Parts: sequence; C-alpha cells; structure tokens
Amino acid sequence: MAKVSGIDKFFKSKSVLKTVKFAADNPALFASATTFGLSAIVRPAVILATPKTDKDDKKFAVAKSLTSSAIGLGLSYAVSKPIEKAVKTIDKSPQKFLTPETIKNLGNDAKDLLKSDKYLFATQFFKTAVGLVCAFPKSAMTCAILPLVAKSFDKKDNTISFAGKNKNLIARGISGLMNTKLMQNFADKFSKTNLVQNIAVATDILLTASFVNRVKKSDKIPDTNKRTLINNSIFSTGLSILASMGLNRVSDKPTEKFIKYFLDLNKGLNNPEKYAQGIRAMKTVFVMGGVYYTIIPFISTLLSGIVKSDFKNGQTL
Repeated sequence: MAKVSGIDKFFKSKSVLKTVKFAADNPALFASATTFGLSAIVRPAVILATPKTDKDDKKFAVAKSLTSSAIGLGLSYAVSKPIEKAVKTIDKSPQKFLTPETIKNLGNDAKDLLKSDKYLFATQFFKTAVGLVCAFPKSAMTCAILPLVAKSFDKKDNTISFAGKNKNLIARGISGLMNTKLMQNFADKFSKTNLVQNIAVATDILLTASFVNRVKKSDKIPDTNKRTLINNSIFSTGLSILASMGLNRVSDKPTEKFIKYFLDLNKGLNNPEKYAQGIRAMKTVFVMGGVYYTIIPFISTLLSGIVKSDFKNGQTL
C-alpha cells in the first residue's frame, strides 16, 4: 500500500473539505471573511510601512481598510446566509421550484443538475451578487463611521433574522428568476467565465465610485485628507483589478490541474463539481485579496501621497 504524504493528508482533511464546500456554498461570505482577515492585519501593516507618506493620511487609509472590511463582513453575513439556504433548498428539490423546461435547459435531468456548469453558474450568480447588493450601503456606512475610527487612533498616539412565515419565499424568488429565458440564456453564454472575479470587479468599481462621491460631500473628513483618501481608493481599485485579472488568467491552468488532483484524492465525494467550483472561487478570492491587501496598499498609498503634493492644502475637491 502506497504511503500517503503529508500534503495528501492535508487536502483530505475534514477542515479543508469544509472550507472548500463553504466557498462554493457562500462565495460572498467566504470572500468577506478572507478580506476581513487580510484588512485587519496585512493591509494596515503595509500602509504604515509605506515611506515618505503623511502620518495623518496613513491613519485615514488604515481606518478605511478596517471599517470597510468589518462592515462588509456584517452585511455579507446578513444578506448571504438566507440566499445560501434558499439555493440549498432548490438543490434538494429542483422539481419543486424549477419548471421541466428550465431543468432541461440548465442540466438535462434533475438528478444530474448539480453536475451542470450552467446550473452551478446560475445559482452561483445569486450567491455572488450579494456584493453588488451591499455595495451602496457599505460605502455609505464606511464613509460615516470612518472619521470615528480614525479619531480612535489619536487616543492611543444582533444577529439579523430573515425567518418568516414562508420559509421558501427567497427560494421561490430565485427559482422564479431561473425559470426565465433571460437567466437561462445568460447561464448558457457565460457559464465558463469567472463569475466570482467579474462580480467582484463590478462591486469594487461601484464601491469606489460611491465612496469617492461620499468623501467629497463629507463634512467630517478634513479637506486636507480628502484628496489622498480619494486618490488611494481610486489607485487601489484600478491597480488591483488590472493585476488580479492578469494573475487569475495565468493561474487558470494550474488551478484546473490542482482540481483534478484534489478530486482524484477525494474520490467518493458527493457533488464533486461543487467542490471544483469552490476551489475556483477560493483561487479568485486569494488572488484578488492577495493583490489588494499586500502589493497594492504600498503602491497606492505612495502614489496618492505624491499626487497630493501637486495640490494646495485645503483645496476644494
């Protein structure tokens, strides 16, 4: 009998399998949790280590990182958990929620629906779109709370329930949209694309645009810090999108090889396609998170400080 290596044991462990399944079942919450971990430790450390940058500007950049990720985690949990539960309800009884025509268009047969790329794409769309739903409230709350968090640095120099009488209300709403030709054609056309990345990019653009607009109008953020805060946000978003999309494309083939190794190692899994979907989602989150929270903060903080020097202090934006 061949000896099992330590790496094989790790990727066969219950904790790894649970994490991969979690990323597939709730990609939005997985991304928010990963983001929170990186933004609470890695990003602030990188920002504070940036040379030739005003200390006050660093303070607001760190405050924005902490505030935004914490609010994002809370909102993501509140909105995504009911959607995750609703999709699982559809997974268990597709005939109850989807028309025969929808089942045929998305997966040919109800028994093999969870193996269909089109069906997995369609359900992942609703689970991933949570970021878009939360974008505007997240930016509004971040802008409102950010000054308070920033001021707290100077001093140092209820679970939301969505339960209702109709527990399948959200599942019926999602399945209703999946039963439309528009959603089925959308899944047919884009099922092979990186949905997690594309939704994340759209969300980041919306968040940045909304945040910049609110910072400009805020009377709680000093005018001397607004320009750098805005520049930092724009540079961070633009550079991270370009870098992460390139890295995601380059890492696609190695990821597919790893998925084959992972599924061969864990033969007998129920719904192996869902685990493959989870690994792809994790790869995208790690790439985008790694770029945004390690490399980009240093560059964007430095660039925003340089650009600020071209403006007079107190200039109206």
